[in-house]
Amino acid sequence: MTILRVAPGADSLERVHSSHADLYPPHALKPTAGDPWLQHLLAMEEPELSANAEAVKRHFFDAQAIFDMGCESVLNVPVRSRGRNLGIVTLMHKADWYGPAHVAISQPFAAMIGAAWACASPSTRA
Repeated sequence: MTILRVAPGADSLERVHSSHADLYPPHALKPTAGDPWLQHLLAMEEPELSANAEAVKRHFFDAQAIFDMGCESVLNVPVRSRGRNLGIVTLMHKADWYGPAHVAISQPFAAMIGAAWACASPSTRA
């Protein structure tokens, strides 16, 4: 699992949490410019599922690192507050692991993160 937050004043995401800190270190910045998939994720309102290795290869430039962790499916959940995307929660597991029930379960948790971030940061208050 990785939690990414839009970095203020930058075209990047800051990794707030990573369950694999050796591969994806916390507080590292992930540039969004030139990455159409990240830009898509930051514009979406609903979770996006890459259910198998084929979809992961299509969407993620670092697909091999994902596969090396034993994962072949990715569920990206937008972290939103007041109609704005503030970041992304990324969940990874074996192929075809995630389904509609996981999407439904993930959204309230991402909403809580978004509410906490909005309360903590004056730049996200509308």
